[in-house]
Amino acid sequence: MNSENVTFTVFRFNPEKDKEPHYEEYAIETRKGMTILDGLRKIKDEIDGSLALRYSCSSAICGSCSMKINRYSKLACKTQVTDQMKLHGKILVEPMANLRAIKDLVVDMEPFWNHWNNLKPWLIKDPKKPEPAREHTMTRDQVTAFGNTPSCITCAACFSECPAYEVDHNFPGPAALSRLYRFAIDPRDGAQKERLEMAGSIDTWLCVRCGLCVEACPKDVKPGEVITLLKEKSVKAGHVQNIGAHHAESFRENIEEFGNLNEGKLVFDTLGVGGALKKSPDAIKLLLRGKKVDKLLGDLKQKPIPGIEQVKQIYREMKKKK
Repeated sequence: MNSENVTFTVFRFNPEKDKEPHYEEYAIETRKGMTILDGLRKIKDEIDGSLALRYSCSSAICGSCSMKINRYSKLACKTQVTDQMKLHGKILVEPMANLRAIKDLVVDMEPFWNHWNNLKPWLIKDPKKPEPAREHTMTRDQVTAFGNTPSCITCAACFSECPAYEVDHNFPGPAALSRLYRFAIDPRDGAQKERLEMAGSIDTWLCVRCGLCVEACPKDVKPGEVITLLKEKSVKAGHVQNIGAHHAESFRENIEEFGNLNEGKLVFDTLGVGGALKKSPDAIKLLLRGKKVDKLLGDLKQKPIPGIEQVKQIYREMKKKK
């Protein structure tokens, strides 16, 4: 596509005059190599100067131009018009999700930054250790353990895609938890213990491992995978006093004991007797809707599968390697 007329459908909302958001279409002449950000700037410069959007470096470094492009959270400066036309046959541009639209494509980033700052995403000096005579050094393996977490540009694309935050705003979000992990494993940090305690006390376990944050991240941080590592480190450090950790540990014990999932035992082990009884109204609702919940109680008398000793041997070998 050397030169072609393409229509951009853009989300518009000005709270000073609009009761509800609406969409406007802009036909522009594109060129080879044009990005979505180039197209939006062309619209703003040549057609409608009232269009509001954020951008800065235009080099996929600052993270300012994150937005929804054809329903996916992306950096506008990194997304080619040609590619989007081939994939979707259209260009639909909207503000990020999970964040309130202030005007047009500009969103209120305060919830994102509040969660980010609450996790203290900076190196904390150990007050018990003297000032080093020279810079702190790290081994190659220690640096490798960070993965791509230091590459996060806080664009909030992962935050925009996160269904856990959409359901519960107490969830810190993929970016913040990735940064928490990055410092929780930093050998130079003096607050590793507190960071793992934090990982065990906040709603880390609300992550459903959907992978949407991994797909959205423009820097290959793989935040969803990092969150799993953070949960593992937190559990190993003994921070299991939350439902998520109880569920994970109960699931492991469940398989080790029976060889397959014992749903009834899993519920009681995760929630305790009191918590399980509180869920009884939900079971009654399922029963009234025709759902077979009798199996849940029947599983309490479940017998191990044939060959359970082989399963137990696998777990014993895994424990040896820890």
